[in-house]
Amino acid sequence: MSERRLAPPSSSPDLSPLAAAGILTAIALVGFVWRCYSIGTRCLWYDEALSFYMSRYPLSDFVGHMADRNHPPVYFLILKAWIAVFGSSRLALRVPSLIFGELAIFGMYPFVVEALRGRTGSDGVRPPVPPRAREIGLWAAAFVALSTSQIRWSWEVRMYSLGAAFTVFLSWLLFRTLHARSGLFRLWLLYAVVALLFAYTHYFALFVIAAHGILVVGYLAVEARRAPDSDAAVPQPHGDSYLKRLFGHPQFRPAVLAGAIICVGWLPWVPIFLDQRESKIEVRDWQPPPDWKAARTYAYHLLIEPEAYVPPEATGTALYCAIICVAIPLALLWRARAVDWCVILSAALPIGLSFVASYFFDMRIFYSRYFLFAQLFILAGAALVIGRSRFPWERVAIGSMLVLVMAGLDMRYIRSLNLSKYPSYAGLVAFIDAERQPSEPVIVCYRHYYLSVLYQAGDAPGWYMFGKDPDPVNDAHMAMGAEHVKRQEDLEAITGGRVWVVNTAAINGRSFKVDVPTRWVLKNQTNFADRYGMGPRNLEVLEYEVPPAVEESR
Repeated sequence: MSERRLAPPSSSPDLSPLAAAGILTAIALVGFVWRCYSIGTRCLWYDEALSFYMSRYPLSDFVGHMADRNHPPVYFLILKAWIAVFGSSRLALRVPSLIFGELAIFGMYPFVVEALRGRTGSDGVRPPVPPRAREIGLWAAAFVALSTSQIRWSWEVRMYSLGAAFTVFLSWLLFRTLHARSGLFRLWLLYAVVALLFAYTHYFALFVIAAHGILVVGYLAVEARRAPDSDAAVPQPHGDSYLKRLFGHPQFRPAVLAGAIICVGWLPWVPIFLDQRESKIEVRDWQPPPDWKAARTYAYHLLIEPEAYVPPEATGTALYCAIICVAIPLALLWRARAVDWCVILSAALPIGLSFVASYFFDMRIFYSRYFLFAQLFILAGAALVIGRSRFPWERVAIGSMLVLVMAGLDMRYIRSLNLSKYPSYAGLVAFIDAERQPSEPVIVCYRHYYLSVLYQAGDAPGWYMFGKDPDPVNDAHMAMGAEHVKRQEDLEAITGGRVWVVNTAAINGRSFKVDVPTRWVLKNQTNFADRYGMGPRNLEVLEYEVPPAVEESR
C-alpha cells in the first residue's frame, strides 16, 4: 500500500479540473437518459409495490412493522417522506432511486481520484491530483453510468441505488480520512455516521464496511513501519517499537472510535436482524442454492442482463462474464496500491461472505441484486486496469471499446423488455374495471402479484389475495392486512354472481392458481403478458359465474 505508487507515471498531459467536470456531467447525463426509460409508465412489480405499502406504515409503529420484514428502515423512511411531498404515482415513487443512481455516477469519480491522490504532507498541504487520476475516475463513472445492472436497479422503487450511492461516497470518505493529517476525529465521526446510515439501508453494507475495516488495518500496519513523515517503509528493530508506532499513529484512535460507534450504533437493530433471520425470512424457492452454476448466472446478471433467467444459448457468455468478474480483481494484485486493495476487498468480500452464509447457513443471500454494491468496485477495477497503460491511445481505445459494448448491451436489454407491447398490471386492472361491477370480488392468486394489482387498482375495495398459508396470520401479513385476504372457505361461502380471478402462467418458472370451488363456471379468459420483475409471465384473467346456493331439501 505504498503511497509512492499512488501516482502512476504519465506520458501525456492530465485533464484539467474544468474539462473533467464537463466530461463527468456529460457522462451523468447519458446515465440519466438510460435511467429514465419508461420510468412513469412501467407497472410496479411485487418488490416495488411492497416498498410503497411498507412506506405507509405509521411512524408511531414504523420500527415494529419493519421488524416483520426483511430489510432495515432507512430507505422506507426516505420514501415515506418523499411520498408525503410528491405523491405516490409511479413516476414519483421512482424518482428517488433515479437521483440516487445519478449520485452513484457522480460519486465514483471523486472516490477514484481521492484514492489515487495520496496523503497530505507534513506541511499540511494536500498533494496535487496525480497524472491519469481524473481520466481513470471518468472511465469508472462512465462504466457505472452504462452498467445494465446499475441502470436496472436505479429505476426500481427499492433501496439498491441508495445503497450504491452510499457505497461510493463512503469509500471516498474513507480515503479522504486516511489521507488527512488534521481534523481526524471529525472525519472519522462523519465516516461512522454515513456507515451507520448505509448499514440501516441494506444488510450487505456490513460486508462493505468489513472490507473497509480490513483495508484500514492493513493501511495502518504499513504506515507504522515507516519513519515519521517519510515515504519509505523502514523496518523497526524491536517489536515494541513497532507496536508503539502503530498504537500511536494519529489515525489509530479515531479509527478505533469510529469502529466502536458503528458497532454500538448498530446494536439496537441486532435483535430485529436476528428475529428476521430466524423467523421471518423464508427460504426463497426462486433462488437456487449457491454453486458454480449460480455464480456464473449472477455474473451474467451483473454484466449483461439483470433479469431472473439466463437463456440456454447464453451459458457460454455467462461463463465469460464470471471469468471477467474474477480476472479484474486478480489483475490488480500485481503491485497493488491502496485503491487496488480497496477494490479487491470490496468486490470479493461481499460476494465471498454471502456464498459462505448461503452455503453453510442456508441464508440464501447469494444473489445478483445483492452484489450491486460489489459490482461498483468491479467497474472501478476495470478503470484502474485501463489506467495502468502508459499509452494514451491504448487507454482511449480500450475504454471506448468497453463504453460502446456497454451502450450496445443497454440497447439490447431495453429492446428485449419491449414494455410498450406488454400492458401488464395496468392493462389487467383496466380490463377488469371496465367489465366488473363494484360488488364483484377479484381474487389474485399469489402475494407476489397481489400488491402490484392492488396498487394499480388504487386500493379500491373488492380486490383480494388468495390465502393458502396454514397460518392465516402470515397471509394477512403478506397482503398488508387480513381484510385483503380471501381463503378457500371464503370462496366456498360466495353464493351467486360473478367472481374475477387472476392467475399466472409463467413462461419460465412456476404457475400460481386460485383453487376455485368446483361449482364455479368459467365464462371467459383473457391473457396479459408481463416482462418486468422476476422474468416473463402470462397474467390470466378468468371470469367465473357462481351459481346460487341450493337449499338442502327437508
